[in-house]
Amino acid sequence: MYAITTMLDASADEKTRSLWRFLECDCHLEGIRLTPWPHFSWLGAQEADKAGVKQQLTNLTALFEPFTVQTVGFGVFTGAAPVLYLPIVKNRMLLEMHEMVWNSTLPHLKDVNFYYEPKGWVPHVTLAFRDLEARRLACAVEELISMPLEFLITVNHFEFAFYNGEALMGVERYWFKGVCP
Repeated sequence: MYAITTMLDASADEKTRSLWRFLECDCHLEGIRLTPWPHFSWLGAQEADKAGVKQQLTNLTALFEPFTVQTVGFGVFTGAAPVLYLPIVKNRMLLEMHEMVWNSTLPHLKDVNFYYEPKGWVPHVTLAFRDLEARRLACAVEELISMPLEFLITVNHFEFAFYNGEALMGVERYWFKGVCP
């Protein structure tokens, strides 16, 4: 699977990892280990014309300057494989950028995950998945309900990566204009 993501900045990364450790110790939620880098996703697809996507990301990053988004509370995607997450508050910049990423890369992708389509996209940072059955979810909710979960995330790059089912491969980072890594 191919994905376009943004890794969290150092402060948001540490806050997320702290929550992961807490949930692992207190609620025995270990499924997050399979995706060990805190991030949020712009889109995902099963196949990609890598050169086309890379060119579009290069073009887009020349247009964008860094900005911030904020997490607020927590949420759960329900279903056969529930996901516990930190929602990211949508702002105009985030929505406009997402639509541009979607529209420019879509012609270079096949079997796109339509959960990332602009009209239904829920930007989020995953806290737990894969082993989130009802008992563990109840534990997580009980623990998180009284915690402050609001923090800022600096958005200053895209990453284009391939996940082979076991590990991230071929990760490339595209910095927004004015960012010196």
